[in-house]
Amino acid sequence: MNTQGWIIFIIANTAVISLIAFCLYRVFSIEQEHMHAPLDIDTHDLQDDDESDTN
Repeated sequence: MNTQGWIIFIIANTAVISLIAFCLYRVFSIEQEHMHAPLDIDTHDLQDDDESDTN
């Protein structure tokens, strides 16, 4: 491989590693108060007792 190939290889790898490091920094630097879900999530996958009794 010639020097131009090595330069492109190093630049490309540096760009990819820098982007990964930036994304990981952004993910792990989020404040913990924004990392929770609400407690009252209604998924509608459970039927109420009075709805099942009407059959």
